[in-house]
Formats: sequence, C-alpha cells, structure tokens
Amino acid sequence: MNRTAGILTQLETTLSASGNDLANHFGVAAKTIQSDIEQLNELLAPAAMIRTQNGTYRLVVVDVAGFKALKEKLLADQGNFNDPDFRLSHILSRLARSDAPIRTVELAIDMSVARNTVVTDIARLRRLLAGYSVTVEGRTNVGLTLTGPELGVRLAILKHAQFAAWENLPQVGAINVAMAAAFADHRVPPDLVATMGRWATIIVDRRQLGHPLSGLPGRYNSLRGTPAHQMAARIAARLQTVTDPPLPEAEILFLAIPLAGRRTPLSLDDLGGLVLSAHTRELVGRIFARIWSTMDIRLTPPTLMEQFSTHIAFAINRMRYGLPLADETVTHQVRGEYPVAYRMATIARDQIYDETGLMMEEAEVCLVTTYFQVFLEEYVGANQSRFRVAIATNRGPAVARLIRSQLAKIMPGTTHYVALAPDATEADLAENDLIVATPGLNLASPTPVLELVEVFDHAELARQLDRLRLPHLRQTVPGVSLLCSLLDEDRIVRLSPRASYWDCVIALANHLRHQGLVDEAFQRALSIRESERSSRFDERIGFPRAIAPNDRGLIAALGLLPRSDVESSLKIVILLAIPASSPGEASTLIRAYDEIIRLSANPALVNEIAQLSTYERLLALLESATRG
Repeated sequence: MNRTAGILTQLETTLSASGNDLANHFGVAAKTIQSDIEQLNELLAPAAMIRTQNGTYRLVVVDVAGFKALKEKLLADQGNFNDPDFRLSHILSRLARSDAPIRTVELAIDMSVARNTVVTDIARLRRLLAGYSVTVEGRTNVGLTLTGPELGVRLAILKHAQFAAWENLPQVGAINVAMAAAFADHRVPPDLVATMGRWATIIVDRRQLGHPLSGLPGRYNSLRGTPAHQMAARIAARLQTVTDPPLPEAEILFLAIPLAGRRTPLSLDDLGGLVLSAHTRELVGRIFARIWSTMDIRLTPPTLMEQFSTHIAFAINRMRYGLPLADETVTHQVRGEYPVAYRMATIARDQIYDETGLMMEEAEVCLVTTYFQVFLEEYVGANQSRFRVAIATNRGPAVARLIRSQLAKIMPGTTHYVALAPDATEADLAENDLIVATPGLNLASPTPVLELVEVFDHAELARQLDRLRLPHLRQTVPGVSLLCSLLDEDRIVRLSPRASYWDCVIALANHLRHQGLVDEAFQRALSIRESERSSRFDERIGFPRAIAPNDRGLIAALGLLPRSDVESSLKIVILLAIPASSPGEASTLIRAYDEIIRLSANPALVNEIAQLSTYERLLALLESATRG
C-alpha cells in the first residue's frame, strides 16, 4: 500500500493520528506527512477533508458516496507503476524469474517511468534484500541479477513481491484444488489456505525455473516431526499431481514454515491439528511469574490464556524461522495507549530472549501488548472495589432516582448507588464513600456529604468532587491522577541532591514511619526487595515499593531531588506501601504504573517537577502527565 493510501486507511481505522505517529509508522519526516496530507486533501475534495488541530489529523467526510468513489480510485492507483511499492514488487519478480541480466532501461520501458526512478527503486530493493542475505549484482547499464541463498530469495518474494506476478501461472488452479483437498479433513481459516497456496505456488514456479531448494539452515531441523511438518507432508502428497516427481524433504520443510509461524486463529478449533507443547505452557507460566516478581502484579487471566500461549508458540516460530510479522499496528499509539500492558510485553520479550536467544521485533511486542491489555482489564474488573454513593432525601423515590440519573453522567460506570432514609444511622452512613443529600437533612456523617437538588450544575459538581479528593473515587476515574489522590502536602519530601538512591528510599520510609503510617517491618521489606532487584524505574525515576502490614490502604510518599536539567540522573522517587489484605489495591497499583510510565516518557516534565517549590503546582503537573 502506498503511503497516501496508508495514511487514509490509518485515519479511517484509528479516527485520529498525530503527525509524529504517522511519520514514525511510515518511516518518513513529519514534513513529508504534512505534504502527503495536503495531497490527500486535493485528491479527496470536495467529498472529504483531513483537518489538523494541535498536530493531530482527523478525517471529515462530507459526501459519503463521493468519498467512497474517490477512495476506490486512490486504492486502484496502487495497482500501477505510480506506486513505488508496486514498482519494487515488479522489479523483484522480474529479477527472480529471469535467467539473464536485466538492464535498468528495460525496466524503465517496462513500467513507463524514468530510468532515474528505476535506479532509486533498485537502491531501495537492495536495502530490503540485505535482511535476506540476497543482493542485486551487476551494473545498471550492463544488467542486473539476483544472487543469494534460495531460501532468502523465496522469503523476499513472499514478503515484498505482490503475488499478482504469480497468480496467472497455469499451475495455480491445480494448486488450489490440491490445497482444498489437503485441508478437507481439518478445520482451518481461509486465510491460512490462501497463504499455503502462495507458498506452494512459489515452490512449483521456482523449481520449474531451475531453482530447487537443496537444503535449509540447521535451525529448521527443529521442524522435523512437528505437527506443522506432518501437515506439510500431507499437502506435499496432494501437490504431487503438480510437482511430479514428489517434493524432496527440503521443500516439505519449507512448506512447514508458514504453518509453524502462522497467526493465531480466532478460535482454537481452527488450529487444524496443530497442538501446543508443554514447554510453551511452562514458558508462559514463567513470563507471568517474572511480571509478578518485577511489577508486583499477579495476573491470573480467566480467559484467552490458551490463545495467548498459542500466540507465543507461533511468535517464537516466526522469529526462529525468519517470518517477521507484518507491521499492522501503529506501534507508537499502542505504547502510548496501553503503557502498563506494553511494559508487561517487554518483560515477556526479555523472558523469551533469555530462554531462546530470539528477540521479538516491535510489531510482535505490540501484538503481545494487546493480550496483556485484555488481561489487565479483566484483572481490574475482578478486583476493583466499587465507589459507593448513598442518596438521602425526604422528597420521595422519584427525586432520589432523578438525582441518581444525573450523578451517573459524572460518576464512574462501576459506581454503586444506595438509597437511605433521612433518619439513617451513623453506621449506615459510614458504609459509603460519599453521601448526596437533599437540603435540610443536616446529616451527622463521618462520610463526606454533598447537598444537591434535582437540577444541578454538572461541571460545578465535578469541581466539588475534585476538591474533596476522595481516593476511592479518583482511583477509578480515567484522566485523574492517582498519585495526586495519594499525596498530601506533608508526604512530599525534598531530598539532598547528593544522596544515593537507597538513602532517598530510607529517607522517605523514615518520613512515613514518623507519621505513624508504616513501621520497621516495612523498611525491612524494602531492604529485602532491593537486595533481590533494583526498584529504579529508569535513570530519572525510582519506584520503591513493598508490602506494608496495615489496613490504611495504599500509602505514597514523593521525594524530589532538585538536580540540574542537563543531568540524566535520579530526579524523583515515588515510594508505595502496598497493603497485603485488600485485593482491590492491586488495581490502584496498575494505575500507579500507568502514571509513572507516562511521566517517565516526558523527561522535561520530570525535571520541572523535581525543581518545584509549591504543592499546588505539583498537583497540576501530575494531572497534566496523567492526561498525556
């Protein structure tokens, strides 16, 4: 897909995208994206336009039918030589299928483009082929040939050459029939059947052109005897009507590669006989154990666990056998939108590397992130304590229900509402997090009370709730800083710029201990934890934490080290005392991670916070970091 069509697709599917995200995704400068947007606006007018606000692009469609027609024309243009990807595909297929050197002037005439354009395309092709140990040899005015291992040539064709170059071969029909027969007894999704058809066609065509696969590198020997290898053998037997004589073992192993490295199907019933090894399940168990030991978050996913394990198995095979995942995700957006899940995915990446020596590419890490985000949402939903609001009125149930319906427009969706009689006891009132009462009741309540009538200003209520700084409420509201709700002014400590990291941790722990919030056992737990692994979050932020045997809920302290902006050194220490008794606190720990990760991504903001002298300004900056 060419870049302008790709940008349009991104804006349709993500609804908005920043210029920097698009630039990173397509590997170009932000100014290039801006130029592409201007071109798209010319192409789409008057049916649609792309608007820009604060560096973010949004697609606005005015005429749906007209936009659809213009979009179809734009996508159709990809199938011609105006599209650089289409030209690269054509050049690669010509070089792969030619038994003689090809001059650039021939390619230029072939595609009706300038010779300089072909030279630029060949330079790009050489860069892409380097990853397959394949080169384009020769001189442009004499003739070019494709040189390298046959496996690399085939993988490059499958990745970078549009299959249109092979779809008209006379053998394709017979290959499709053989594929249908091979999978007749196995439930597999159509996309896998199509993929296997492409790989089989490459085998048939390359052998007929005199380029058989004589062998594969040693790492592919691990495919032997696997379910993927057995299925490939069944497919090869069906292909014999096209490949006579039968395919040799090297070609069968080649045919097993896409089976072993396929995408995880939506339903595990569609695995087609491929089974998950016990080793993979054990590896996944160690991934979750490492997340627990590193982040103090013990995930026990009730769903998708088998799919996740299957995904990890296929991902390892893709890395092992040279099948990089197509970069279908906007990686910067995934990292920004799901920071805690992304951090867990990097832990999974590190565990896999430690055990296999295989390193996940960014596209794989982002796909694993989506699984962890689902796990986190399930985990939070199962463990999060709901905010309780009691509505007390002497004006009848209709008024109470009306107030509740208005509150629901502001409060979190998980809020639990109860109705109380005007003469409710203090014990009844204390069971709730907030009391909303109609005027005149004069309730003596240990719980905060707001007086409201049936019609009230929603914005003003939101401001009043914010001023109350109710921890249980703030911990459930997206876009509101959890750290702000945990940090009173007397829990913010200015530390000596000359202090070591551990000195800072002890200073904060002593500060909480002098306030009677933690005890000596908490300090010992911190020391034990630090001896096992460092709690430094990154070079600027420390995140020490330990279990505190108390019933006070999550307790935080913030240490500031006013070091110069140019120093890449410790600036902030955030200390957490985590109660062992309340499972709901784990959900707030996830929120804390989310905020700290977002904060660490903004070094300038970290530097500014470290230099602060006013509590109010600190709260404002923490809120801005939470909102991104």
